[in-house]
Amino acid sequence: MSRIDTTEDIVLTRIVARLRSELTLPDHRCYETLEPLVDPPVPKGGDYFLTVSPGDGRFDEGMQVGGGADQLMEMSSVTVTAYSKIVLDPGDRATQILHKVSRGMLPIKKLILGSLVGHDLLDGDGNSLLRAYLYAIQSWRPRYNKDSKIAMIAVGFGTDYDWDLS
Repeated sequence: MSRIDTTEDIVLTRIVARLRSELTLPDHRCYETLEPLVDPPVPKGGDYFLTVSPGDGRFDEGMQVGGGADQLMEMSSVTVTAYSKIVLDPGDRATQILHKVSRGMLPIKKLILGSLVGHDLLDGDGNSLLRAYLYAIQSWRPRYNKDSKIAMIAVGFGTDYDWDLS
């Protein structure tokens, strides 16, 4: 198949679908939000849940000169935030929050990276949507809210694509 122009909403939808498929997450445990790293309501069931937020983007001005709308390429990003309701370790330790196999922030981060890094997004016909495979661009430190007992961590991914303005 070939690479085709796309839109930001399709890219975001395909990332959510890939995470749900790769990590076997139902709709209520992997969904879109506007802001990463905020305390959302905790859905019932499961060890963790994910949110996917659109990020900032940049347009390549040089490609538009002479190419106009036919060469509108955006170097965009999305942020995937993982949340887990977990009880803090005794004292100020964070062993469980960081390392617990099913709920720890670092094992979940590894699952997210493995699901997205180096993969393309495809349309229903198998056409590539991105100029390059998904790539990790940033990672935020783990956080813990003592009131809600929610641990969270986020990873940003690059999503470079050509806009379909038709």
